[in-house]
Amino acid sequence: MTSLMLRRILLLCFFISGATGLVYEVVWARYLTVFIGGTAMAHTIVLATFMGGLALGNAWLGKWADRVTNKLLLYAFLEFGIGLVCLIFPEFFALLGKAYISMAAGSTPGSISLTLLKTVLAILAILPPCVLMGGTLPVLTKAIVGQLSKVGTRIGLIYAINTAGALAGIFLAGFVLLEQFGLSMSIRISAAANIVLGLVFYLLSRTHSDGAADADSDEDSDDAAFEYSAREIRWTVAIAALSGMFTMILEVVWIRLVAVVMGSSTYSFSIMLLGFIGGLCFGGALVSVIMRRDRDAVPILVAVLSGLAAVLVLIIPFYEQLPYFFNILNSWFEDRESGFVLFLGGQVCFVMLLTLVPTTLIGMVLPLATRVATQRISVLGATVGSVFSINTIGTLIGAALGGLVLIPNLGLDVTYRVVACGNALMAFLLWTMVGRPRTNPHKLRATAGLALVVALLMLIPQWNKIVLTVGVFRNGPRRVAASYEEFKQFYSGRELLFYEDGKDDTITVIRMPNGQTDLVVNAKSDATDGADMMTQRLIGQVGMILRPHSRDVLVVGLGSGVSVNSVLTHPVDSVDVVEISESVVRASDYFKHVNNNALGDPRVTLHVADAKEVLKLNPDKKWDLVVSQPTNPWIVGVGSLFAEEYWRDIQTHMVDDGLLVQWVQNYEMNDPLQEIIFQSFGEVFPHASVLEVDNEDMALIGSMKPIKIDANAIKERIALPKVAAELNDANAKFQVAGIAAFLAMEVVSDGLFWARFPGV
Repeated sequence: MTSLMLRRILLLCFFISGATGLVYEVVWARYLTVFIGGTAMAHTIVLATFMGGLALGNAWLGKWADRVTNKLLLYAFLEFGIGLVCLIFPEFFALLGKAYISMAAGSTPGSISLTLLKTVLAILAILPPCVLMGGTLPVLTKAIVGQLSKVGTRIGLIYAINTAGALAGIFLAGFVLLEQFGLSMSIRISAAANIVLGLVFYLLSRTHSDGAADADSDEDSDDAAFEYSAREIRWTVAIAALSGMFTMILEVVWIRLVAVVMGSSTYSFSIMLLGFIGGLCFGGALVSVIMRRDRDAVPILVAVLSGLAAVLVLIIPFYEQLPYFFNILNSWFEDRESGFVLFLGGQVCFVMLLTLVPTTLIGMVLPLATRVATQRISVLGATVGSVFSINTIGTLIGAALGGLVLIPNLGLDVTYRVVACGNALMAFLLWTMVGRPRTNPHKLRATAGLALVVALLMLIPQWNKIVLTVGVFRNGPRRVAASYEEFKQFYSGRELLFYEDGKDDTITVIRMPNGQTDLVVNAKSDATDGADMMTQRLIGQVGMILRPHSRDVLVVGLGSGVSVNSVLTHPVDSVDVVEISESVVRASDYFKHVNNNALGDPRVTLHVADAKEVLKLNPDKKWDLVVSQPTNPWIVGVGSLFAEEYWRDIQTHMVDDGLLVQWVQNYEMNDPLQEIIFQSFGEVFPHASVLEVDNEDMALIGSMKPIKIDANAIKERIALPKVAAELNDANAKFQVAGIAAFLAMEVVSDGLFWARFPGV
């Protein structure tokens, strides 16, 4: 077999390996939310563990790549190791879950001790395979690159192939595997692929014992056209770390922006990653072409960073216009049922237009920095491992800094400008400190360029927050404006009362032209003080009316606080309210006129945490009534609150004859999904009921024992002054006569009964 044929086989295998790596990352994130939770801190722990493992593998196994003679055999062992560890992951994870429950019981969500426990368990769960994954890149690089002059072009090609594989992995995980096979089978399919790859590399290692796929391999050769000083290498490696940090901050900002513009669905998240990693792939491929003839990488790197800063600055005014352009895209695919695949394709193109140029430039940074850092082919594995590990550590810091510090304190707009300024500063430092020639005129021009970028960042107006969060992804193309100015004018009657880019989401409170106040989460209205008051109050009232003797209540999801207040109109002893978003808690202050300052009631205890985590940390806690009111199940991370596992957790925290009232949005949901929700609910609760509020909302009511309809108790309860006042409130469009529907409920097959309120 020729070295060219061997190299092509190795690159194909590396493509597949990159795909499995992204599948693992997606699947692990889903698994770890079971005990890590769904908060921003939890996501950071998962990402830090993943990135930290890759960095450790880059650095440690990169050195081994230089020492081992048969690189292909070493790579085979890495793939075998990844496959075997991941093959048993579901069973190992089940053991970790049990250990977490026993060790974390009674802990306070967000406490330092609990965070440390989560981190340790995450490390135990995924660090070993991540370390092995991190070693694949330097080992393969050592096998493929045999000459110093080929480092730039080959590293660019390897990076492009691996990111192309990651691109395929995102597509497979986001659109195929998880939907068709679920978590455990998806990870086992990927593990099987790694084991097959290990077998292929093992067979190749027997016929190519030197492990080299470069016919001109010569570790003693020094044929590079350019050599770099220790100072140049140090600065370039530092730039690689900073670039990783700013890149990850930018990715977090873009993910949050896409959630606001396109909706925070799992599809939107996958599409954003497709666009981002697609650009990185193009960038690596471009370096592979540019560096076919060994060139001075430093000025190219300076040009790339300068161009990136310029592009990021120039497109700032475009961001607030994204809803306008997305509305146009919506109008092209009004018939979503017949053209859903085309609509998703249109979304991919939409995101690519936003991210392609910047991410292509970003994708060029790491291969170019690696070329500068590589001075001897004999230590190529260690060099590649070091540069990539430092860059990975930078991305780890960027994820934590962007998601937990910058965005919550500065907002998306300012954080984005910090990234643009950071890239300009990197170009300035690289050119003035190590650029050729380092003369005063060049330094003066670099200083002027940096000053221009800073001035533009300060002068360009901030994004119009009202327009940015109008949520055209839900409202659809009512009409397509002829221009952005016309589009903006359409929403000019709205008043922004509150805006906050929190750790997890973007929260706004908007006063509409008709006087209605809306609580908007990621551009989706989740509660109002007008149109949906009936639903909010009913969700809080129905459980208390059906089970009048309830004393201890759990409410999952604060929203506007109206449902919590509805519970408080009854003589309860305690109400535990769980809300994952601190920003929603602050926004609820703007609804005190309808929630009667519910959080100020001494019977209320607020838990700002993930509901699933609260349940697991309090295994002995029992409630008489649980009211669960998450937002729509299509939103990323929310689907687990409509799952059988979640309802089983709730059931174990209910008294024997306790009730669960689960709000289900009937809109934006197809029949198969509704059937799955009903079936899962019925699997947990043998006595399940459906209460249809209107054409858009319904409440699932579940109990382990038959629900007894006590007409006299219900009449007494609805006669309580506060309850009667709320049910007769004209703003709620709900009359006490509607309670008659409860008295007329008839149980049908499988313990399911259906009630519909008259007149709605």
